[in-house]
Amino acid sequence: FYLELNTTDYEVSVQQLNDLLTDENGDFFMPSKHFNEVYPGILLGNEPVATNVTHILNAAEGQSDMHVNTDVEFYADTGIIYHGIPDIDTDRFDLSVYFEEASNFIDRTMAMQGKVHVHCQKGYGRPAALVITHLMRIPPPVLPAKQQAGR
Repeated sequence: FYLELNTTDYEVSVQQLNDLLTDENGDFFMPSKHFNEVYPGILLGNEPVATNVTHILNAAEGQSDMHVNTDVEFYADTGIIYHGIPDIDTDRFDLSVYFEEASNFIDRTMAMQGKVHVHCQKGYGRPAALVITHLMRIPPPVLPAKQQAGR
């Protein structure tokens, strides 16, 4: 993993994050769109499939009410490359065991100049954790010498 954090400039409390995501009644906002491109080639969203994607990373693969019931066979005739994470949405499920697997799938998508839709049912918990973990692994871009001197 590559990770360099400077939290002195960006300290945010859990309460501040909750305040950003809740309305005046304390209820969480639902996403206003089904997906957003959060990084070039990476779409983060909920269950409805984004258009113009080459890959799907389902962070809630399974058959219960808390899952998104799709699999490789579901996308077999679409040309979309699928990968599923059999997540159980409970506080006891350790999603971190899938961080590397998910990041590798996203890496392969990017290497193919593809576009991946990372999703679960609602689109803001499990897939966000997978995308954030992937982005933390990406080495920072190498800046031209002129830009580095100005830092």
